[in-house]
Amino acid sequence: MTKKILGSSLLLCALLGSSLNAKCTTQNEALNKMMSMNVHSQELKNAYQDIYNVFVAESNKRPKNIARLTKLQKELKPKMKLYESYSMEVASVGKVLGNNNYTKACEMYENIAKKYHFDLTTDEKKTIKVEDLNKKATMCTPMEADMLAMSFINEAREKTNGKFTSTSDYQTLMKNAGKSLQNPDAACEIIKKMAPKYGISVEAILEKNKALFKRKP
Repeated sequence: MTKKILGSSLLLCALLGSSLNAKCTTQNEALNKMMSMNVHSQELKNAYQDIYNVFVAESNKRPKNIARLTKLQKELKPKMKLYESYSMEVASVGKVLGNNNYTKACEMYENIAKKYHFDLTTDEKKTIKVEDLNKKATMCTPMEADMLAMSFINEAREKTNGKFTSTSDYQTLMKNAGKSLQNPDAACEIIKKMAPKYGISVEAILEKNKALFKRKP
């Protein structure tokens, strides 16, 4: 009897798993999950931004308060590291999206959400849908701007051996992150102007992700 119950439970789990995966099979469904992931990314960024601003202000003071700077750095480092590792993992799903494997992309987003302990399903209900955003788009949709930013940051990190996140350009991108929703054209324009400095081709990024970009920014 126990074996039968166990077998039935395993079968039910398998069926439920298949049912859940079936709910995310289209591009828009996958992109809606990406939107929720990016909202959480902004929350992680906000968690360290205030400390970062204080750290910069203290660094510019003369004479410097070394004890104060050391304390701030200890607070800042783990928060920044958490944000950067999360952002890199989310960005890595872009290749899967680019290959039109939406179910796999959804699974990856769900796994990342579990790893970082937040409920992606609940967040999705509170996040604006990509279908609604695209209706308002002109030259560059919010999704296109967001994907372009993530791809650019990944390439810039590679070309600078990871030092890009310490540059003023990176801070500029972070400060303007919200523009991908309110003004995606402006967000894309910032990246287009910044890209040549790092030997990065925006056109090449668009070509790699052409399945996601309906219009070129």
